[in-house]
Amino acid sequence: MTGILELNKTYAIAGQLEFKQGTNGFVLAAVTNEQATAEIALQGAQVLNWSPLQHKPVIWLSPEANFVAGKSVRGGIPICWPWFGPNEDNPEFPSHGYARTIDWNVIKTEAIPDGRTRLVFSLSENSATQQLWPDKTAVQLSITVGETLELALQTQNLQDATISLTEALHTYFTIGDIDQVSVLGLEDTEYLDKVAGGQRKLQQGPVTIGDMGETVYRHMLCVESANAAEDIVTIAPGDSHELWVSYRVESRP
Repeated sequence: MTGILELNKTYAIAGQLEFKQGTNGFVLAAVTNEQATAEIALQGAQVLNWSPLQHKPVIWLSPEANFVAGKSVRGGIPICWPWFGPNEDNPEFPSHGYARTIDWNVIKTEAIPDGRTRLVFSLSENSATQQLWPDKTAVQLSITVGETLELALQTQNLQDATISLTEALHTYFTIGDIDQVSVLGLEDTEYLDKVAGGQRKLQQGPVTIGDMGETVYRHMLCVESANAAEDIVTIAPGDSHELWVSYRVESRP
């Protein structure tokens, strides 16, 4: 992994972006622009926090999060790739893939004229990851920080055969009280109920939560954007696929 001095020399943006050392030696990209603040860990290219100016933090990070090299950090926006959940072919492989637990490379940073800041990362492959995922792919993640937070995860197939994968942007949101939160937009949508053994059900009305206990989890809600279960991504030779999300804070009456 490139050192902090070299990262700042090559990719820092005066008044917007600098690289620094965090807990247990984690290298962080710290963004402060006219619209928002954010921190991104190079391990996993994982957004740890994002706060639009004049707003409380939107992304939740566990107060007991462990920053350990090669281990996932609880909270933020972990990247699940190239499979979601357990690996169907080998249960010994890490759950949710390996992209969230290895270092990514910074390949571009940009001060956008409208005041936002963009960082582009590439997934760093090695002999260990090739044992887990032998297919030849190029993976990039673009993160744009401003009034909105945008992430675009792109996978390009570099081999002559078709590849299949599942993936997710596993976003943890900070909330005030789980009893006062509902998720709109999923009405009349089929879902798999993991608590009920994976039964397929139909969502009736907004999604509400009430079975997580009287703990810190009352202040966290995870809403994932994913290609999982039957929604498997198939990429033909030379083609690419992009999983994209955009988050914004809006006041509701």
